[in-house]
Amino acid sequence: MKKMAMLITFLIGWILSPFTWWNDAFINIPLSYLLANLIFYITHWPFGRMIIAIYWLSNVVGLAMMYFSGKILIMSLRNKIKAMAIMVLSMVLYAAVIFYLDSHGKLHTLMQLFEKTHTTSTKTYTPGTNEK
Repeated sequence: MKKMAMLITFLIGWILSPFTWWNDAFINIPLSYLLANLIFYITHWPFGRMIIAIYWLSNVVGLAMMYFSGKILIMSLRNKIKAMAIMVLSMVLYAAVIFYLDSHGKLHTLMQLFEKTHTTSTKTYTPGTNEK
């Protein structure tokens, strides 16, 4: 039973960690976005910064889960350095994209997106015009 728990912990850590090419786009950034929305409505801290902080934290938590589950990937020192460089570079790149979107007003909370969608879909009909 303990071995199964360790394997599950390692798997969750691997999914959250920057060891996979797809985890940031499909797991960490959407998870960071959703958690930042929840925290934003409680604290009203800067939204973009929260996404970046939670994104970095999710990667660190994933690595820690892998480490503490006792499963460390065995690879040569050269491969470890290359893998770490790629992980750090991708994390910095994604964080820069999030920061850019936030600083240019393109990053919105879920509530802002719902409000924007609602206001654009409720056009009123004015008699005498061709628009309906």
